[in-house]
Amino acid sequence: MSYVLRLAAWHQVPVALLLERELLPRLPTPLPPPGRHGHWHTFRRVLSSFTTTAQWVQVLSDLTGRPDLARLTLLPWQAVLPPATLRRHSHAWCPQCSAQWHAAEQPWYTPLIWQIAAVTHCPQHGTPLQEQCPTCGQPQPTLAWRKQLGVCRQCQSPLGPQEPRTIKATASPWEAWVTAQVGTLVTHPPLQPPTRRQVMDVVQTVRAVTRTQEPDWLATHLDCRPSTLAQWCMGRTVPTLAQWVRIAALLGSGLRAVLTQSPQGHPNLAVPAISTPHPPAGRQRDKAAIQAYLVATLADRTTPPVSLRAVARHLGEHSTVLQRWFPALCRAISYQFAF
Repeated sequence: MSYVLRLAAWHQVPVALLLERELLPRLPTPLPPPGRHGHWHTFRRVLSSFTTTAQWVQVLSDLTGRPDLARLTLLPWQAVLPPATLRRHSHAWCPQCSAQWHAAEQPWYTPLIWQIAAVTHCPQHGTPLQEQCPTCGQPQPTLAWRKQLGVCRQCQSPLGPQEPRTIKATASPWEAWVTAQVGTLVTHPPLQPPTRRQVMDVVQTVRAVTRTQEPDWLATHLDCRPSTLAQWCMGRTVPTLAQWVRIAALLGSGLRAVLTQSPQGHPNLAVPAISTPHPPAGRQRDKAAIQAYLVATLADRTTPPVSLRAVARHLGEHSTVLQRWFPALCRAISYQFAF
């Protein structure tokens, strides 16, 4: 979508006019009747469907003469990544990159990796990605009628701080590793697109690796139902990108290797060891010991964040009990796992 925004800026036309007058009429599939806002809902579908994305990429390639536009998307990974959970719901950017581009008068663009929901930090600076204007605090939509790259839609202020040096990198080792692994999918597309069979083989391998754990340990670690694992093994559905990252860490391999190589051929890459602080022995009702474990779990930023359900299982308590005893800690653990 960043490429479309730059095309609109180059030709000095609103984004919506470029889409509606040049791209929509050339799509091979018939369009639904326009709503109150025209075909604006159709524009947004390109962000949530690989099929629609492929059609738009083909139209843009025909119009611009660029046969390599698919490399600006995740289309090569469409068989193993569900599109609905890939993208952010609002525009995100690195404030340090923004400030540097504005200072050097360089053209603004939005790297694909910034718009992937699993990525929370800039791969270059380690700075947390921002979604709200630093001046007015308003979130920035991915698409807008007259959207300008690098400028707030509401107040027209630059999306970058006045003093970029005051921003400190806060990415934890796990967050930095996730960003690097997702970056390999963007910069190194597969020579042969992976298939659903790859999903089946990998999930079965992970099940074998974790067979010494309790029966539902893998489902708890990936925050899914045991029936969802069965669907993956049958190739009916695929894990989300966040779940793929956790699977790669479990296998001690890189994310791209997990999605492209056979499970037996994974290289032993340096990834964070999956471990958690030792919980109190047995079913302890000592609130102080349970609280200490929750604090230690929340403070451990070198390993994949664990879900509240997994923490409760380790402690031998129900998650609702923990939420009643320590609501703030439980909310923080749930938030950390979600992001």
